[in-house]
Amino acid sequence: MFITKTSEPNVSGFPVVDSLQEFSKVLTDYGTAFSDFSCFTRELIDPIVLPKGKTVLDVFKVCFDDNASLLEEYHRDRKDSNQKWEPWRPAQTGSPQFSGQRVFTCTTTIKALVSKSCPFTEYQRYAFMNVGGHEPTLVVQLSGQAEGLMYADVFRAEALLVFTQSDSGVAMRVFGYIQFLRDVWVKGKILRTSLDNEMPICYRKLGSMLIERLQQEGGISGAEGPEKSSPLLPSSPSANAAEVLKGSSHVSGLVWRTVVYIEFVLEILSALLCLNSLFKTYFFTASKDIAGAQIPVLATGEISVNLTDAEQTLNTEILSLLVVDLLRPVLLASLLCLLFVIQLFLRKTVFRMKR
Repeated sequence: MFITKTSEPNVSGFPVVDSLQEFSKVLTDYGTAFSDFSCFTRELIDPIVLPKGKTVLDVFKVCFDDNASLLEEYHRDRKDSNQKWEPWRPAQTGSPQFSGQRVFTCTTTIKALVSKSCPFTEYQRYAFMNVGGHEPTLVVQLSGQAEGLMYADVFRAEALLVFTQSDSGVAMRVFGYIQFLRDVWVKGKILRTSLDNEMPICYRKLGSMLIERLQQEGGISGAEGPEKSSPLLPSSPSANAAEVLKGSSHVSGLVWRTVVYIEFVLEILSALLCLNSLFKTYFFTASKDIAGAQIPVLATGEISVNLTDAEQTLNTEILSLLVVDLLRPVLLASLLCLLFVIQLFLRKTVFRMKR
């Protein structure tokens, strides 16, 4: 039996659907936190085959039920702290049967831009479905957002976990999507870091932990982990998912290569501009006319106070030069710092170009 009252361990009671697009009909209290199912065309990791003899009911019981400790251990391994798990609540009226919603909060470390601990909120929803009447499926969507960190509030990192049960066992597939709340110039870096690095590492780890826990629950030994298995792929979430993923991967590669080269050119131009400004600031001197100018003196040796307009302008220019000389060290230090920052970005860009 499940601890949560939002579902029952009864496969025959799963609503029969034509496709997993029906998952988008799970309505929650979280507004736009969840993106539509159709947005998830990017598969983060290779499909993982779970231990034989297990069902999607076992997966939910071990990993997602209200008393399941697997996700808590997973976040603890990630050095997340202050974990607070809300119990599953029924989805809003009009949602498919056997579905639910909840919120998870903790303090986590975001590595998309810089490594820093900050509050993290993750909205979750799930649903049991029977695709075509012969594929019991568990779908879990996670949508996380950090707070109090530069650029962290401009996007949500979303994952779609699809557990499909067939005669050969249960297969786990993970799809990722980054929902941007507004446009920012670091959008490309966020996408690359999240979808190419951090999220795949996280869900490979979760898949490995899930396999280990299922083996312990059933006393299964000798089963292969996600990296060693050669899984039979379950049905795709949509009819042409393979073609979409292949085309998306090819187009994304071309786009990112172009973006990287554009970044490289802009960084080179910025470095040259910074060097030019540094040179001019360091060697800036007064013009000969100003440097050789003299304040008019009367025959008696007294300084004339009746200055002409030209003489007043000259004095103003001399005063400006004095201010420039006083500010010169600050300007030079600022330009050197800027040049150092550009150099760091340039090194990272060159590294990406070599990949």
